Amino acid sequence: ESILDGQLISGGKNNYCFKIFIDTDRSLALYAKLFLPYALWDEDGTFQFDIKRAVSEYDLMCKLKESDATGSLCATPFYVLDVKGGNKLLIAEWASETDEQWGNQFVDGQVDMRVVTKFAQGMAQLNLQEVDYVWGDFVRPGLVAMSPVVKSLLSKVDPMGEDINKADDPLLLMLKEVGEVRYAKMVDLYCEQLKEDRQVLCHNDIHPFNILVEPKPMEEGKKGEDGEQMDSSPVMDQFGPAGSFLICDWETAICGPAGRDAGVFMAFPSACALAFAVQGHTEEAQHLVDCNMEFWDSYANVLKTEGGKTEHDILTIYRVALGNMGTHQLINFHILGLQEDLLPLNGVPEADVTRAKTSIGLVGLKLMLLSFDDSLEETANMDIDGLKEYYKKIMAEQIEILTVFSAERKPLKKPSFLRALARRVSDASTHEEATTRYSNKTLDFSNHKRLSIFESMDFGSSMASFVDDGGDLFDMDDFEVTDEIKRQWEEDLED
Repeated sequence: ESILDGQLISGGKNNYCFKIFIDTDRSLALYAKLFLPYALWDEDGTFQFDIKRAVSEYDLMCKLKESDATGSLCATPFYVLDVKGGNKLLIAEWASETDEQWGNQFVDGQVDMRVVTKFAQGMAQLNLQEVDYVWGDFVRPGLVAMSPVVKSLLSKVDPMGEDINKADDPLLLMLKEVGEVRYAKMVDLYCEQLKEDRQVLCHNDIHPFNILVEPKPMEEGKKGEDGEQMDSSPVMDQFGPAGSFLICDWETAICGPAGRDAGVFMAFPSACALAFAVQGHTEEAQHLVDCNMEFWDSYANVLKTEGGKTEHDILTIYRVALGNMGTHQLINFHILGLQEDLLPLNGVPEADVTRAKTSIGLVGLKLMLLSFDDSLEETANMDIDGLKEYYKKIMAEQIEILTVFSAERKPLKKPSFLRALARRVSDASTHEEATTRYSNKTLDFSNHKRLSIFESMDFGSSMASFVDDGGDLFDMDDFEVTDEIKRQWEEDLED
């Protein structure tokens, strides 16, 4: 006799994501995503986070499944349900072949180039989809609200200060040269681009942790001194047999600027490359730069051959992509520290972490200037090859500088600690870490119930345990379902 069981896989600030499975066969599973009506990391409501995003994600997944011949863009959605308390629940297939976040490979420093090429082609197909002009308009108020917040962040790095300990910091020196007026203008152009440029269907949050791939093959574990078999570990230089991928987390998709998605994606590999460089691992660093170049070339080729884009179009799109990549590196990674704990810097001395973050921000600022500041003569008239070489040059410069600081090649911490924890990274958790504003006092799970065939499931008993004063869900145990709830589930399924 089998019963339903469940496992929390990510979430806690914007949503909860579960794997729902049969206890006797975990391969018989569904994906369930419970959408909260507002983001818990934004308790004062600065960024609107409309519950409509649940229906938008479902509708877009349906649209993509109809048009995607390869079936690799997204999982199959089944339905979206209303849940008491103003929440919604999305049910979709559990894609068992691609159930590891691709970001782990970048943290390892060894990425499956087959996936890089296939994903680039898939993203191009996504950005060539026909889309309503107003798609995702409910997301835009939050994008507009970013401008004054992002402008205010400049004061947090104190580029105008006279701190003698920071006098030789190359990023602060460059920010001081740029000045508050030019910085504010760049931020305005970036936010205006997100608000007004309605050109293509954008995922809008397509970093490597929102892309699922095949898990790496596992090598047989060694036997311990007692003769018992130890845990197996992934083979670091091997990948899944098919090179498959799947894109997830579509809730903030918009009709937005061409080049936006490409820039968001390339930011994390670029940051990881610099994190490896400060540890003396130039081979891994260059590999990740090569990943970005292969991604762009494959992406641009589809835009030209299947989308009819001209060389001028490609040049414009790449400039936008570099600007979005730069904004993520300077604002999100360096200043806010988003995804900082995901970079391959675990166990690295604090001084080296600071050097790596400085280089990440410096590359980001240079790319923002390239894209959003028309006074930069060096890059103003570059063609597409010139822009590509410029990106490779500034990365090579920082890799060389960081390698000099690395007295010896430090051993890599393999495999990815995220893979070892068997947890998925949640965007909302990184937002919460940056804002350090989390409150659960206004959230009441006591009346949250699942509708349709699961209407008797009480979320209060299964989810309230995840909401504690610290708001840290990442290390929590899997959620527990009472015997009564399991009995009701079985009756529902029989019905």
